[in-house]
Amino acid sequence: MMTQRQFQEAVAQCVSIVVFYQNGKRTPQSLGRMRSEIRDVAATVAGMADPDEVPYRVDLLVEGELVARYGQELGSRLLADFQKEFQAGSPVPHPINKRTGPGDSPLTRIALV
Repeated sequence: MMTQRQFQEAVAQCVSIVVFYQNGKRTPQSLGRMRSEIRDVAATVAGMADPDEVPYRVDLLVEGELVARYGQELGSRLLADFQKEFQAGSPVPHPINKRTGPGDSPLTRIALV
């Protein structure tokens, strides 16, 4: 069972990964590294927690942090890519409610701007 402290650390790590990518120099390598790191955190969380509950809590807290830092529009786009990679890194699929439209990765679109 995952402790509250471990959960808080996982959320902080997810937020810091996305913030580092968003605020840094964007390259195909940095996008791949960000995706890999999010998947690693998701796999770690899945190994320590109840798979039916934790992704929703991680998702909600990461969303709050990203929207607080970047506003609703950019925060939501960053969240969409985070959710995609977090799901991909978890061994159990989780239906996370995405708030942006379908299509390519929001971070890929941001990187090309």
